[in-house]
Amino acid sequence: MARVAIAMSGGVDSAVAAFLLTQQGHDVIGVTMKLVEGQDEDGTCCSWKTINRAKSTCHKLGIPHYVFNFSRQFEDIVVQDFCNNYRNAMTPNPCLRCNQHIKFDALLSKVLACGVDYIATGHYAIVEEGNNGRMWLRRGVDDKKNQSYTLYETSQEQLRHVIFPLGGLTKPEVRKIAEKNGLPSASASDSMGICFIPNGNYREFLGDSIDANPGDIYYAAEDRVVAKHNGLHNYTIGQRSGLGCVGSLKLYITHLDTENNRVLVGPRIDIPTRKCILSNLNWVSHEPLSTGEILNGMAEAGYGAKPYSATMEILNDNKAEVFLPNNSRCLTPGQSLVLYDKDIILVGGIIEKSWN
Repeated sequence: MARVAIAMSGGVDSAVAAFLLTQQGHDVIGVTMKLVEGQDEDGTCCSWKTINRAKSTCHKLGIPHYVFNFSRQFEDIVVQDFCNNYRNAMTPNPCLRCNQHIKFDALLSKVLACGVDYIATGHYAIVEEGNNGRMWLRRGVDDKKNQSYTLYETSQEQLRHVIFPLGGLTKPEVRKIAEKNGLPSASASDSMGICFIPNGNYREFLGDSIDANPGDIYYAAEDRVVAKHNGLHNYTIGQRSGLGCVGSLKLYITHLDTENNRVLVGPRIDIPTRKCILSNLNWVSHEPLSTGEILNGMAEAGYGAKPYSATMEILNDNKAEVFLPNNSRCLTPGQSLVLYDKDIILVGGIIEKSWN
């Protein structure tokens, strides 16, 4: 059996993951990350209520519990990146960046240095050694909770030190295990939204760090300005509501023109859904391909998004062009696109730009 540090948020998923690890005979240590200072609302990942719930779970399981403060790293790496992306008219996913740089970098490095063999989390995903010598990252069996998409940036070395005890379970099964064994978090609600914006109003949050820079909302088909915007960071491609466009036209945001500080709008058919450039490629279960090589699979362009068939052409060791002929979901710059072969993640990257 191994020595395993389980990342505990105070929620039911990590609590059951810890319970299962103890049942398997591992030497388990509970660790909770304090990421945001000054949050005391129940349900936020860093409230003292959730931290104490994690501590209570560890006490019941008879395992030690430690709290690590990563608030400075989280602010520098996740929060500032979040603001910078919106400042540059991109729509980021801070949870993916937290997984990559905080959970599976800062925290993993810390616990490995303390003599731990593995880190475990309550993610609904599966990691195993594949037949190509690489670690494979697979979907969790619960289609509604599958979180493999959010983990695609994890490196091969990190995957060799990761355990996901819930990958083969469904959420209802996890709840039943928690209730049957009297875990303190059995009835805890799932965390939702962005952890460092507890009220969910990201525009209000951005307004404190990004100066408003008003400009035009421009309808290219008719070469005219149809409204004014109050800063590109308040808009995202595919958005329809809140544009202030008058008349009977059903207009959507099709592009954020940072050079001219304009929001471009058009009919739904003009929303970019077919082609995109991916940057920051991370080869997960598939070996890296060379420039010009082609890879086919099923692409997901957002967490929980419907997968569509896609063809990826490698442009260089960091970029690829992806074609999704039948996709109906907006390809939003700043979001991530992940390519699957059945339930195995092959590769993923960040959408740099998109078009039809």
